[in-house]
Amino acid sequence: MTFEEISPQAPILVVEDDSASRALLLRRLAREGWEAQGVADGMAALTWLEKHQAAAILLDIGLPGLTGLEVLARIRSTHAANVLPILMVTAFDEEDRLAEALDLGANDYVTKPIDFATLRARLRSCLSLSHSHHKLQKAQARQELILAGANDGIWEWFVPEDRMEHSARWNELLGGASVARTDSCAVWLQRIHPDDHPRVEAEWERFLQAPGQIDFHCEYRILGADDRYRWVLTRGAALRADDGSCQYCAGTHTNISRLRYNNRLTGLPNLQHLADELVSQAMLAKAAGAGEQAIILLQLTNLGDFSDKLEGRRRTVAALGRALEQELPSCMVGSGEQLEQLLLVPQHEHCRAASCESLARQALAIANAGSSEFLPCTAVVGIATRVLSDVLPSADVLFAAAQLAAQEADALGVDLYHFDEALRQRSKRRRELRAELAPALQGRAFQPWLQPIINSHGQLVGFEALARWQREEGERVSPGEFIPLLEEAGLIGKLTEQMLDGSLAMIQEWIHGGMVPADVYVAINFPPGLLHAQLPAQLIGHVQQHGLAPHNLCVEVTESTAVNNLETAGDCLQRLGKVGFHLALDDFGTGYASLNALHRLPFDTLKIDQSFVRDFASQAEVWHLIEAIIAIARALHLKVVAEGVETLAQAEALRRAGVDRLQGYLFAKPMPRDELAAWLTAKATNNGVGS
Repeated sequence: MTFEEISPQAPILVVEDDSASRALLLRRLAREGWEAQGVADGMAALTWLEKHQAAAILLDIGLPGLTGLEVLARIRSTHAANVLPILMVTAFDEEDRLAEALDLGANDYVTKPIDFATLRARLRSCLSLSHSHHKLQKAQARQELILAGANDGIWEWFVPEDRMEHSARWNELLGGASVARTDSCAVWLQRIHPDDHPRVEAEWERFLQAPGQIDFHCEYRILGADDRYRWVLTRGAALRADDGSCQYCAGTHTNISRLRYNNRLTGLPNLQHLADELVSQAMLAKAAGAGEQAIILLQLTNLGDFSDKLEGRRRTVAALGRALEQELPSCMVGSGEQLEQLLLVPQHEHCRAASCESLARQALAIANAGSSEFLPCTAVVGIATRVLSDVLPSADVLFAAAQLAAQEADALGVDLYHFDEALRQRSKRRRELRAELAPALQGRAFQPWLQPIINSHGQLVGFEALARWQREEGERVSPGEFIPLLEEAGLIGKLTEQMLDGSLAMIQEWIHGGMVPADVYVAINFPPGLLHAQLPAQLIGHVQQHGLAPHNLCVEVTESTAVNNLETAGDCLQRLGKVGFHLALDDFGTGYASLNALHRLPFDTLKIDQSFVRDFASQAEVWHLIEAIIAIARALHLKVVAEGVETLAQAEALRRAGVDRLQGYLFAKPMPRDELAAWLTAKATNNGVGS
């Protein structure tokens, strides 16, 4: 539709074969202020209309040659009655032909001899209707242009007959043909996403039943003709009867998928879009007889020079996503929960394990190669598949499985891992244990077990506190399992506090009972988050509460904790050392503590990791590392503790090399309170252990 309409200056065309009558009409029309043009026959009229516009036509019904009725029929084949009014001019003996003329589309008629007052009134009436029609056309054209620019479709609901009409544009937005469609309100509601349906239906019902509510506004997902969901915003208003009931509703549908379906940082499809794509894929796959779905998750592990800059990481991930879209057209590529995650949803014919692995390898190659748009980056990949059934679990389950598989790949040092039953069982166990952590802490199910530390002369000098957890059904859980879970849950500080109080209580009891020397200490590992400015005062309060001194507690930190938190940890450790707490650097040699950091921090003890002790007898280079660690300790005036000593040969070699203190199963295993008390009693009776 265009904005064209009859110009106000367009003439009235007079088609009259009698020259005198034609001239008279032209003069009278001009006198009324109308421009007029006259022709003598039907062919001349048709020829003139091919080149000019007419505001209206006065057409003699009794023309020679091509009759007035024939001319009327031809004009009406191209010009509608509400666009170009035609008034038939007839003599009294031709009135029997008026009915046929009106059937052919004549707007009105006048009879000869013409009463000009009647002609003027009828002509003005026809021109007024024609101009109104052109204005309406123009308004409709403008409205359609505005709606097309706004990406909107129009809907109308005729309530009494439950007829809902949608514009052609709405059908286009749903992926269908550009034609209008008519259905019912129920059919519209049935296409709404199952997760959105209850909410939309409730809001729609509230709108219908509330007499004072004029407008409707709701966002939801609706299934298109291509079996894919779109996000739409539906707005409308209602005309109500006197009793408040809806009689007619109308409004617009706006496609808001770009806003609701795209990740705000990368512009790629977001998790919701990918989840709905899986639903669509399931419908298409079942129709095609396919049986699987898959998710491929790329966890980017190194983004090059942009690793610490959000904007750089965002651009890199977005560019890589676009490259994957272009190179892997069989997949929808989107963003995961984290910025550094990209997810691929393969089409159902590419969901078998071998196809998924091939796609994953291609994706890794694209990431590793880089391009002019992004620097090379590294990644690990997790793949998760599921067999289609009548009832599908949430897409979140598949996403989580792919993420677990990627984490497993990273932990194993491989670039790709398929989610399998073994990983599912491990994940299930982690969830079960994680759910028990807080109740276990509340019930003090975590207990400190102490392992003795012996000096080179076989004398007891201290203990290391090691957390142990026995579940309600009796299973003992390895610290290697529960410590990471406590850290993830933010509960490691609570565990440390319980280990501290329990260990100090035992040391106090045994010192006061004369079972251990007054200067004996207990070593407790402190996580990074606890090395803050308030820790020295807190620890002083703890040891004083138990009637002990700072030298009865050794604060252990790992290499990575010390180096990664050098400024904060350094200040805290300096203050701890000044008030008399022992400070030990744990697992030395397994991390990356620099000599500068070691020199700046006030440690009094280095602990050699048990992996070195275990391997030095079979690997000469490991022994050389131990000698180097001992030399560093001597240069910095630090004591050395060797962990994991299990044989006399190991103990003797370490003593000769200059190790001050030994810890391991050769002397004693970690023990709970009562068992350790018995061990101390036996040691006092035997006057020495392990020597």
